[in-house]
Amino acid sequence: MAAVRAFLSAAEFKNLTRTAEVLGMSQPSLSRILAGLEKELGVSLFVRSRRGVQLTEAGARFRARAAGIMRQMDGLVSELRTREMSPTGRVAVGLPVVMTELMSAPLASWFTHEMPRARLSVHEGISDEMEFELSLGRLDLALLISTDTKSRNLEIDPVASEQVYLHGPKGSGYEASRAIGWNALSRTPLILPRQSNFLRRKIEEASKRHGVVLDVIMEINTPSLILSLVERGVGFTVLPGCASYRQRELGLVVASPLRNFQVVWTLARSRTPAQPALVAIVERKLRQLIAGQAKRGLWRFVG
Repeated sequence: MAAVRAFLSAAEFKNLTRTAEVLGMSQPSLSRILAGLEKELGVSLFVRSRRGVQLTEAGARFRARAAGIMRQMDGLVSELRTREMSPTGRVAVGLPVVMTELMSAPLASWFTHEMPRARLSVHEGISDEMEFELSLGRLDLALLISTDTKSRNLEIDPVASEQVYLHGPKGSGYEASRAIGWNALSRTPLILPRQSNFLRRKIEEASKRHGVVLDVIMEINTPSLILSLVERGVGFTVLPGCASYRQRELGLVVASPLRNFQVVWTLARSRTPAQPALVAIVERKLRQLIAGQAKRGLWRFVG
């Protein structure tokens, strides 16, 4: 384990002198440890030069797997040592960038109060990125916008559906109580997430089914920036209601629901989390937060 930790540190700093200082050992000792690990594995992990070290292809593969394995080992050691104590260790959760206020902030606030001995890592991103991080063991749990996953190492549970809206600047005539058809998107200058984004792919698929050609003038993956541009009258956008509820409450943008167009939020978890007990506690809290949004009418339970 010590040799693997030394390898991971060297891969991070890319400099053996700096790595040795951080680990509290001499550089020759670190070099011997790394050389011994390479000999044991039968591959070269680094390319060494005067400027530092770079991972070889084998080193990069080893790092991707070793980081997740070390997290699991750390979790196991922590659980064995503190079984009778309050939860400790680290849990990594992925949440959509559209849910900072609805999910990320409440979860972090609760965790700090209820789990003072544990550590929470929150990754805000898009579903495709978070699914990839889950598959590598870098996340324990994530809320995805898709029920379709490519990884067999994940357990998925669709939990809620949410209406998707066409958003415009105030004065553009949209109303939350009035659903509109896809023809409303025709010849409308749109600011949408990039094509790698799951929501964007669903928008493209639906527009083709309805025979609507989209006029995409800009691609941005950050919902807050998209909505800021909509507020300024730069264009219009299509986003789930959770992305804009605050802006709509303040009257900064207006929106109408797109008829028969919803997204399904799905809880995805690793089948081999580093700390199952801690992950289960966090998952229960996420489900409570989801139930709260359903009670407010923002989401609907599925299943």
